[in-house]
Amino acid sequence: MTPRLLIIEDDRALGEMLAMHFEDLDFAVTHAERAQAGLDQLRQGRFDLVLLDQQLPDGLGSELIGPLLEIDPQLPILMMTGKHDLELAIAAIQRGAADFVHKPIKTDELTQAVQRLLREREALSQTSDSPPAGSSEDEAPRDLIGRSNAMLDVSKAIARSARTQATVLITGESGTGKE
Repeated sequence: MTPRLLIIEDDRALGEMLAMHFEDLDFAVTHAERAQAGLDQLRQGRFDLVLLDQQLPDGLGSELIGPLLEIDPQLPILMMTGKHDLELAIAAIQRGAADFVHKPIKTDELTQAVQRLLREREALSQTSDSPPAGSSEDEAPRDLIGRSNAMLDVSKAIARSARTQATVLITGESGTGKE
């Protein structure tokens, strides 16, 4: 079955480039340039994944995550932003985004992330009808030091595991900041 992808991106050139890239990979792609248009598209049809820009003319992508998940609670949302901000990445994942990538977009890495999320969605749909347990929104966010890609990966892993009941083992040398 052809995967259906919704791209919500206000940069027309980037949106078209991403659409062509994924169409070449046999995706059925719909592109919306505004948050409201993206919501309308999702209400009209079923999609397997959403690529969501953070800065949209009519709102922030991170604020659109909740309304998108109200329509389809199992929908993987992959956030995209030009701002390299760990707190934004963590907040987006805590709100329900499945992953977070920075611009400029590297299509090979984006493709791998999209394929991984689609595999996870397929596995989830085969094993359970309920979404993973949510994290408590009452917890105070913790600031992490570091802005590298490695720290972004750590932050995303923390946010994803916080939504589950999984036990996590953190290892490292004394004094490396495991707390």
